[in-house]
Amino acid sequence: MAENLLEGNEQIKKYLTAGNATFTISNEKTGNRFTFKVSAHKEQPLFFVNVLTGSNNETDYTNIGIINEQFNFFRSKRSPISASSITFKAFNWLWSCITKNIDLPE
Repeated sequence: MAENLLEGNEQIKKYLTAGNATFTISNEKTGNRFTFKVSAHKEQPLFFVNVLTGSNNETDYTNIGIINEQFNFFRSKRSPISASSITFKAFNWLWSCITKNIDLPE
């Protein structure tokens, strides 16, 4: 089981850091849904994490953080979204599960 979990989380990490990933996570208990976009920096091994904050699914994203070349996620200093916001916490939870090989709910 742990081997399959590792493979699954590695596949998710590869997808999210492929260069331009858009995805939605939802919580069935609360009904919350958040759409994120992870895009690669053009010149450096960094990834920008953005969350959908408006109605336009193409352009209404706000930066919440960065994934660095060691695959650590942290809040961007310039982000208007705080580390205590539910959207930051949601992505941080997802990323922690992926990088620590914790089973994700289906």
